Amino acid sequence: MVDDQRAFLTACIISSLGIAINILGLLAHIYVPVLLKHPGSLLFMHIICQCFYLSHWLSTYPKIYESLSSICEQIAMFASIFYYASWVYILSLCSEIYIILKYKAYKTSKIRIILYNISAFVFSISLMLLYYFLDSLGLSETGNCFIKMSSVGELIDVILNFCLMGLLIFSYYLIRKQIGCCYGTAFRILSKVVLVMCITITLSRVSIIVIYIKRENSDHVANYTIILGSITSIIWGTSAAISRSLHPKVISKIKSLCRAEPNQKQPFLNSKDSEREEIMKSILTFTLDGEADDIADAFDHLGHKILIQILVLLAIRFREEKDPTQSLSEALENHLKHPENRKYSESHFISLAYELQMPFIVKVFCPDISLLEFNTSIFHCIKTSTGFTKDLLLESVLSYENLKAISSINNKGGKSNSFFFTSANQKIIIKTITAEEKNSLLKFLPSYSKRVVEHPQSKLVRILGLFEVLPHKQDFIIMENSIPYKDSCHIFDLKGSTVNRHVGGIDSENPPLGIVLKDLNFKRWNKKILLQNPSEIIKHIADDMKLLKKHKLMDYSILLGMYQNSNIQTRYFVSDVHSISIIDFLQRYGTRKSLESFLKRYILRKTKGISVISPVRYYKRIIKYLKSIIDYKSSSEN
Repeated sequence: MVDDQRAFLTACIISSLGIAINILGLLAHIYVPVLLKHPGSLLFMHIICQCFYLSHWLSTYPKIYESLSSICEQIAMFASIFYYASWVYILSLCSEIYIILKYKAYKTSKIRIILYNISAFVFSISLMLLYYFLDSLGLSETGNCFIKMSSVGELIDVILNFCLMGLLIFSYYLIRKQIGCCYGTAFRILSKVVLVMCITITLSRVSIIVIYIKRENSDHVANYTIILGSITSIIWGTSAAISRSLHPKVISKIKSLCRAEPNQKQPFLNSKDSEREEIMKSILTFTLDGEADDIADAFDHLGHKILIQILVLLAIRFREEKDPTQSLSEALENHLKHPENRKYSESHFISLAYELQMPFIVKVFCPDISLLEFNTSIFHCIKTSTGFTKDLLLESVLSYENLKAISSINNKGGKSNSFFFTSANQKIIIKTITAEEKNSLLKFLPSYSKRVVEHPQSKLVRILGLFEVLPHKQDFIIMENSIPYKDSCHIFDLKGSTVNRHVGGIDSENPPLGIVLKDLNFKRWNKKILLQNPSEIIKHIADDMKLLKKHKLMDYSILLGMYQNSNIQTRYFVSDVHSISIIDFLQRYGTRKSLESFLKRYILRKTKGISVISPVRYYKRIIKYLKSIIDYKSSSEN
């Protein structure tokens, strides 16, 4: 009896310590709210579940529960729910990290969080009920009230834990494969948490098997098994809480309360050098030097990281660009089906850093990073026909002005989870695209390149290159900016549709400059595009759209810019102040789009104004709309 009491007290002390650590982990989240940023809330819920799960060790006392089996069964029900829920939350965290890294699916994160919470408790309650109906809840091998020894549930629990551990290792492997060597502190912390969980779960389940074999047919729970079980459970149950309690942001905040920060004197710098130094600090602090010590921070700066890597890789690429030696017809005959993998050594990064006086470039390098380039020769011909020289591309890609603009980018993406970057010189736009859009562009490229090279009057926006940055597997294009200096321009994205084609919170009768508005805003503005040669312009645009129709492309937009003055001119101008270009033409009308069209037309009964219609219907509608907004302007009219 004395030995039982000692084992009981030891288990209580160990579990109390574990609960205290978990409470500290919860307080760390409350004290430093940034830790709750997505997906930190999943770790927060995992720690809450572990806190409740560990509390069942406080009731460990075999001699009592051998006679009071009903109470032990109730405690086991409670413990099993929170134990398996904690498993679901840690697996959900790994899944969420992978989804964001691979698919950049920021917009649907709130829906996924709800699904994670529902699945955690549906899964755990379902297992608890299964164990209950199998009469498998009670005194366990390790002396606590959990899965009953020598029961069917005990076998299910061991198998299930090894399966869950396998899922955890596999999901962690997918994350590591996705990020390569490009992320540091945040994912090293995650690595430690996952490693500790795997080791402790393995030890606890192996120890249960050993205890079962050693116990043979006896129902007695040895005292050492209580201590062993509580220790392994506490290590498994507190690993996440420890990592959060010792988080650099928590420690930094505690230190700031204990002592005042000394004022550091800065060396004298002129205004230009000072600004450049601030830019460098911003780049190094938020994107490259591993200051993103939390997964939420890493997600916040994911777009920035990828964009900086893209800019540096493109600068190295265009620095080595040679004049094209092939005509477009030769390029189309000899174009490669597979992309060229441009993997640059560290010396390339060092050389570029010295040349541009940008030391951070050296820190961008990692062994995994490389650039895939598609159909180089064809895009060479497009660049040549549009006047984009090597020097202009280098100037457009990497400059202090571009770096300064990076921090203000919304890298969480738009409707399609893509993000844009407009160069400081207003010449190019870098846009991320989906794998589906990439495939559409590759199929369309031969016809597209002929159209824009042989017909300079084409209003199809010029795409200057198609790339993929590894290890992120992020596809992106470089395209000509058809509306430079947008702050002096009224901008409208027009599809000839009415469904979801309105930007709210805007006075459509007095639209602001520089904001992209839609069809209904333009309609309420009640303006026309007045041209001296409307039939000629409409013919050029119709010819472009006929090509899109032929290739089963739809859902493209007319990007209309109406400038305040006539100081700016590009190939897309149709008058002194009007710019028209065709953008977003990489949506192919395939099976998915056909089903979406069927759903909206026949199930939801939306027959007018929908965007998802066949390419033929889309072409007819947008041409009809274009004719309705363009009018003739006499030469004497102001």
